[in-house]
Amino acid sequence: MILRDLLNDHAEVKREVLIGREIEVQDKKALLLGLREIDEVEDGELEVVSRMMVLHEDNMEDYDDWDEDEDWEEDEDQTNRQVLIESMEMDGDVSVTDIDAFHINGKRYETEGVTESYLEEQPYEEIMLIKHYAEKGCVPQEWMEKDVDMLALAAYDVDPAMFDVSWNADILGITVEMMEPIEEVLVGKVLRCGCGRYAEPKTFSIKGKNGEDVEIRLHGVYLHNIWTDASCLEMDFSDLEEYCDRDERLLVVEYSTDADLQLEFYTKDYLDAPADEGDEAFSFGLISSAEEGHELCGVDVVPEDFDDEVEIELLSYTI
Repeated sequence: MILRDLLNDHAEVKREVLIGREIEVQDKKALLLGLREIDEVEDGELEVVSRMMVLHEDNMEDYDDWDEDEDWEEDEDQTNRQVLIESMEMDGDVSVTDIDAFHINGKRYETEGVTESYLEEQPYEEIMLIKHYAEKGCVPQEWMEKDVDMLALAAYDVDPAMFDVSWNADILGITVEMMEPIEEVLVGKVLRCGCGRYAEPKTFSIKGKNGEDVEIRLHGVYLHNIWTDASCLEMDFSDLEEYCDRDERLLVVEYSTDADLQLEFYTKDYLDAPADEGDEAFSFGLISSAEEGHELCGVDVVPEDFDDEVEIELLSYTI
């Protein structure tokens, strides 16, 4: 991109509606700036998207307070298991970026995705976009006086039928429907498994959210070569190398269950190991199972000739 294109904001806006209306989200104010229809390239294909721009106050102060409360823990020796369990306690919070649908005069308009930009990072395009709406009178004085470090801009992909709403009406009933929060349930079941695919699945049961027995089937704990996986090779080689070298393999757990659960497996060695500050939990989300109804969960990176037994732990599942 050349400087002229950047400064001229080259994205073509096909349609735009100015809004400038406040709504309530989770007992807090958010500002609907406007609705835009733009061309966007996705996976090499040009598509038209309708996007609702929402300015809102982010809860960074709350995060700062939480960090201050947790400072004392930095001096304590924690395992990866303890860190992951503590992170579960932070799950379940719902924010402005979790709007599932807008209800306008009784009609429901679903959202199809969202991106968020924090103004404290001073992102150029988002700042220029907010300036555009401010010059059009869509940003009330109260919002102009807010601390930039506490503001974020959410861009929702929405139903293009929202362009048909009479946004200039004096009375316009606007409410939002929030997504159901993801709930993570602690399990902590340890299994010793041989390396390989299993002719017959190993089965065990865990307790569901309501106390019911849920059967889990393990179809194998085996090596997966991401360097021959078509879905993985869509990534840049430099990104793949962040996970493993060409002479290494991804150790995966293949499982299935009839319940609508996502299982979180780790090696017991990893969970028992001291947590490194800033070191994120091992994860690899691009692989998919060739078997319909089966899921793969990456748990470790091992040498290509790895053939040992391994202790894995089903730490939790998400609903």
